[in-house]
Amino acid sequence: MISSFSSLGGMVPKNPAVVVGSEFYYTFDTVDFDAVNYKYKNNVTGVYDLKIYRSTADMTSSTTNITGTTDLALNGTDQYADITSITTGTSGITISVWFRSSGTSYNSYVFDLGNGSSKNNIELYLDTTTNKPVFRIYKGTTAYTYTGTSFIDVTMRTDNSYRHIGIVMDPNGTFKYYLNGGLYNTTTGNQYPNPILRVNNYIGYGYNGIGTPYLNGGIGEFRMYNTMKTDADMLSYYKSNTRIDNYANMFFHYKFLLGDLTGNGTTPKILNYATSTYDMTFNRATLISQATPGAAGTVGLASENNKFGSEYFYSYCTTVNSTFGANLPAITTPTTGVGGFTICFWFKIVSSPTTWWILFGMNTQNGTDSANQAVRISVHGNTTPSNTFAVASNNNGVTYFPASTTVANLGTTWHFYYIKVDYSTSTVNHCLDMTIIPNSVISGAGNININTLYNYINILCSPAKDVPAYAQMDDFRFYKIPLTDNELRAIYTKTNKL
Repeated sequence: MISSFSSLGGMVPKNPAVVVGSEFYYTFDTVDFDAVNYKYKNNVTGVYDLKIYRSTADMTSSTTNITGTTDLALNGTDQYADITSITTGTSGITISVWFRSSGTSYNSYVFDLGNGSSKNNIELYLDTTTNKPVFRIYKGTTAYTYTGTSFIDVTMRTDNSYRHIGIVMDPNGTFKYYLNGGLYNTTTGNQYPNPILRVNNYIGYGYNGIGTPYLNGGIGEFRMYNTMKTDADMLSYYKSNTRIDNYANMFFHYKFLLGDLTGNGTTPKILNYATSTYDMTFNRATLISQATPGAAGTVGLASENNKFGSEYFYSYCTTVNSTFGANLPAITTPTTGVGGFTICFWFKIVSSPTTWWILFGMNTQNGTDSANQAVRISVHGNTTPSNTFAVASNNNGVTYFPASTTVANLGTTWHFYYIKVDYSTSTVNHCLDMTIIPNSVISGAGNININTLYNYINILCSPAKDVPAYAQMDDFRFYKIPLTDNELRAIYTKTNKL
């Protein structure tokens, strides 16, 4: 009897196990929205269990989105969302969220998961004084706060730029914090959240906030799992869930893989991942598949010292040569649209001709009509002085658009380049290796017009095909939209293999 009594008396309630409905993944895409009940679908369970409040049926934005087609756009005064119930267990917790904040609210809350004010809350908010994120856990009514060097020591409350934060909590008290896909910090001896049911769970609002603790900005994606996700998982949430790989936003994406090459005639083609069509054409006479670059007058795909993927594209021509230029890749482009566009790629200069060389060029005609050169964009280099780098809008480098600017000697190493045109702000900038080229943020879109059809576009060559480059190129992307700086950095991070 004593033994039996001791056994019964010693029993304690079991911590809640992971249950169906206790894990969450919201994209905030319009296809996942129930406009009748104002609810979003949880993509883990398929249940519409996140409800939006204090707004019309549509609180989404397709212009500021970072994931999918839309984000949850919040005004900072009375808009938020809540999840009916969340159960946390003892097997670890992972939270992953894309968000942006313009900083008009006091201690802007990204999320607050709990049972009321100071009742087992799990919170992420942006501190009004430091403009840095704060992570806080309540064990009952006792708060444990992680900020600054104990969390993510980066200002981010006021710039309205999207960032990804990930938090992985081990029941042993070891917490990992991720910023934009990378492990930023690890702390030990932390207070693991109580394994309980939580019924007051808010996205874009905080129960414990002072004043008006609403988020003025947006939520691009929210995930919560009752498991400990890995470094690779957190990186994938950052990499694969941005607009950078959404092909609806792109004209072209070429990876230059050997498996993407097709055609046995005189014009073999390479696959465009954005459209699933083979629309980059070559001349078979000079195309050498799987060749090692080095033979003069050759064009091909190679895997030696590749920058991204398995192969890259190369061209070997050290002189002005229209015959050779005619063999380089040609694409017929669509209309550039009304919002703007972004072009980015990796390149490596092997050597320069005696005058100048073209990495990329597009025009409304083939280069014979000088009157149309003002609507041309060329990314090129010049051997005087010393292999410099410039962007201009016509054959002679006249500074119509965005402006002729130069950087130091490029050498013979891989570089990442982008040019971005934003029609809404009439600005243009271009960037090398994620550093804005000096004096390259140009106000005024020059002579580049909205809804321009660029009939001629060439890789490693001008539209006139007379100035080919001896160079290598990889991962060429042409977006229909002006990407954000964070999105471009995500491309750089994702494709920076070496």
